[in-house]
Amino acid sequence: MPKLTGLDHVGLAAENPLELARFYQDLLGMHDVGHSPNSDDRTGAAFLSVGPGRGRHELVFFQRTPTPHVAFAVESLAELRSWHAEVKSRGLPILDALYHGDSFAFYFPDPEGHVIELCWPTGRTDAGGLDEPIDLDQSEAELLAFAARLARPPSGV
Repeated sequence: MPKLTGLDHVGLAAENPLELARFYQDLLGMHDVGHSPNSDDRTGAAFLSVGPGRGRHELVFFQRTPTPHVAFAVESLAELRSWHAEVKSRGLPILDALYHGDSFAFYFPDPEGHVIELCWPTGRTDAGGLDEPIDLDQSEAELLAFAARLARPPSGV
């Protein structure tokens, strides 16, 4: 059975993600590691981390989202694919499977409808903010080749 490496992040709905993020920054000293503006036609989001330079977020606020969620990290892409197979074998629906640039992830509901994300943080910092659909039934080599094609070229190139 694959193992989790720990809690990765929590995603929550917020009326105003940027304002709420400022509260967490001011009170708890969290750091802004990315955000998109609040608007009527696009979901605003604020990504926070407990420390600078960590490259990933532990807390995210979404302006409008159908998927507030709890995310757990796994050790490798192979582990993520094993979890994907295990979840499917239990008859649970896969809500989404995405390459985010800084992680590969898939989402499924618990018995009460809470969304769980299982993710493998890639360690990449050059391709964050993506939401590209993936097929975790593909081989590890195919998935990594897909991710390599989406890498952003170094600045100045």
